[in-house]
Amino acid sequence: MTPKNNSRSFAPALVALVLLLFAMVAPGFAANSTSDYAVVASKKTLADSDWKKVAQALVKKHNATVVTFDADVNETVPELRRQFPRY
Repeated sequence: MTPKNNSRSFAPALVALVLLLFAMVAPGFAANSTSDYAVVASKKTLADSDWKKVAQALVKKHNATVVTFDADVNETVPELRRQFPRY
């Protein structure tokens, strides 16, 4: 009796692993921004000096970009789509 050839059962698992790794890495290549981090805050929040310090600290720590809105956080969607940050 000869041993079974496991290469056929191994191939789908290998393909699945490669696709999973690509899916994890691909969003980083799609990003146009220089940062993976965005700080989203209302203009009113950033007008408060204490909150502005928090935002500035996050920008410094994460090389983040600041995306602001007037009344509704949904106003930031077009800019976030353009930047495509991870966080």
